[in-house]
Amino acid sequence: MLPRQSLRVFVPIAFAILTVAGAACYLSFALLQRQSFKDSRTELSTLAQLLASEINWQKHEQLTDPSQMESDLYRELDATLGQRLRALPDVRFIYTLRKVGSKYVFVLDPTPAGDEDQDGVEDKSFLMDAYPEISSTARSVFSTGEAATETELTTDRWGTFLSAYAPIRDAEGRVLAVLGIDKDQSLVLADRARLQRQLWLIFGSCGLIALVFALYLTSRFYRQGRTRHFQSGATGSYLRHSIIEMLLIGLTACCMVSGIVWHSENAQTLRELGAANQKLSRLNQLTNEIRSPSSPDSTEMSAAQIAGRLKELGLSKLAAMAASSQTEQRGLAEKTREIVQGLEAERAQLRQYVSTKSADAADRGDTLLALFIVSAGCALVAVVIIRKALRQQTELADALADTDLAASKYQQVVEQLPVGLFTYSDHQCDFTNAEWDSQFMRQEDQWRHMAFLAAIHPDDRDRVVQCLDTAESTRTTFSTQFRVLRPDGEVLHIESRGAPVFTSQGEFQNLLGFTIDITESVHVQEELEEKSAIIELNNEQLQRALDDLNVNFEATVRALVIAVDAKDPYTAGHSERVMQYSVRIGHELGLSLEELKILSRGALIHDIGKIGIPDAILTKPHGLTDEEFRVIAEHPTIGYTMIQGIPLFAECAEIVRSHHERLDGTGYPDGLKADEISLLVRIASVADAFDAITSTRAYRQGRSSAEALAILREDVERGKADGHVVEALARILAQTDLKAQIYKEAA
Repeated sequence: MLPRQSLRVFVPIAFAILTVAGAACYLSFALLQRQSFKDSRTELSTLAQLLASEINWQKHEQLTDPSQMESDLYRELDATLGQRLRALPDVRFIYTLRKVGSKYVFVLDPTPAGDEDQDGVEDKSFLMDAYPEISSTARSVFSTGEAATETELTTDRWGTFLSAYAPIRDAEGRVLAVLGIDKDQSLVLADRARLQRQLWLIFGSCGLIALVFALYLTSRFYRQGRTRHFQSGATGSYLRHSIIEMLLIGLTACCMVSGIVWHSENAQTLRELGAANQKLSRLNQLTNEIRSPSSPDSTEMSAAQIAGRLKELGLSKLAAMAASSQTEQRGLAEKTREIVQGLEAERAQLRQYVSTKSADAADRGDTLLALFIVSAGCALVAVVIIRKALRQQTELADALADTDLAASKYQQVVEQLPVGLFTYSDHQCDFTNAEWDSQFMRQEDQWRHMAFLAAIHPDDRDRVVQCLDTAESTRTTFSTQFRVLRPDGEVLHIESRGAPVFTSQGEFQNLLGFTIDITESVHVQEELEEKSAIIELNNEQLQRALDDLNVNFEATVRALVIAVDAKDPYTAGHSERVMQYSVRIGHELGLSLEELKILSRGALIHDIGKIGIPDAILTKPHGLTDEEFRVIAEHPTIGYTMIQGIPLFAECAEIVRSHHERLDGTGYPDGLKADEISLLVRIASVADAFDAITSTRAYRQGRSSAEALAILREDVERGKADGHVVEALARILAQTDLKAQIYKEAA
């Protein structure tokens, strides 16, 4: 009898073997189920094409009215199809469909009338009954003329089926109708259930073998004297490699068995392909011999010869047709077309069969190659792992022999660590090294936990103990800082970090913690904080001084602007209003805060250069001469010269110099054009023009906002002003009386 701890070996081994067996069974089931469904589809497709070739298309085309169901013609065709239905136990329905306009209707359906399955639906479909549930696969046969099979089970009013469809053609090969054949869902599911029963039988057998094999391996392992190693967990790596080894061996065996089975099936498929290709060649030869070199409807062979050749090929129906030409009024030449059509249908079926089987053979060939590669790879890996496991067995004894020596060296390393080390379990310190004892002033015979509690500063003690107890109960890491109070009154700052330690079986053992003296770092940090506080105070004082400077600067600028505006009583407040208009337009265009700040400052001082223009020219009540205009046109250059050396005005100097430039190059002082003029300058230019038009001068009355906007839009049309800026101003004016609001704020 094996000891109870052998379950730790037996269970993983048995689980590994059962996993391999289950995977192999599932893989086999999936492959067989896919192949079974594929075979069912191929069988149905071939059967549908055979039945479609037996339909007399000329008689079938004569059935066009529901009243013909009582005719001899309908009964003849329906009875013929009914014989095929009764001879096929796996088939639930056989029927033919015709397309009438955009609808699809039934023609033949040999199913007996009534509700035999008691599902509330008439089983039989009558002549010219509509079929609105027709699937897209069936509809495609009408357009492509190629036989097709549903890829999945489909459902209509009669139930759920696996269906196949084949075209019914006339003498010229046109698709007149489609024959459908349905296999009941229960039959398809029965095939799957049969495969599942086989799968469970195989899996049960593999399970018994796995249990016996696992028991054998476990007993052999314990006979080799490894019980003690398993108890200590020392051979966990060996056990893992042994399990992986068995998994790979099992996978290799599964691949080899699957390869043999698939090779056998592939060989059978290749033999069937050879026979089919041989028959197809004989059909081609016979078709060529039947046709006359001059006319496809005549023949140079006798009826007996043709009938004999057709019988050799297993085409009894065509052979009977050829033989009957000797006794019927119609001769063999008259039946040549029908015989050739039958041969063409048989050739088409054989070609599809060869194509399907060739695809199966190619699939199996690829699968065999993949299985060979997987088997070879698994075998190679298995050999490598076996060799490694054997080497580990040899090295294990040496490793165990060195354990005591390693433990001794470990103890020396722990004692010589430059940081404190301790273990914490059951709410107390149960191991410490020499550095920890020094940090907490522990005497040689003193209880470790008592020394720990006594050394911690009273204000920090409860917090530290709670931190350790929480980490122990939650099995998580911890980190804390606290103070240690020495007998001489000196205070040490200690940082402690740690993590839970678990056994190889995952059981919690203790907390392993480290302690570091960070007193010097704390003192340095405190000094840095004091210096940072001083620096922060100095920064606040500097910021207040800078704010005062900015306020004084802004006041100085505004005083200068007021002085400029005061030179002409009619332009008083002009610069302030231009600034307000510019900022409103800038907001509407989505400028950033920094751009708005530059725009505001530049618009406020845009006319600062007028301080250098004589008052007589500035306040002249009527038109200026050319020479006077040249003088006043110098004010942008004068203003730019005044501020270009002042850093605070560097970013807005462009507005002062260029606010009279025009997009068409007719402005001054530089004659800039289009993209040479920045957006901020364009905004200030429009705001300046708007205030100039709406302000009252000595020589004219100020215009309304609407009139000013119309004038600006004319400038846009002449290419002088920016249309985007003008329209932004228009949107603002549409929302509020901007002029009145600005004048009110200025007042």
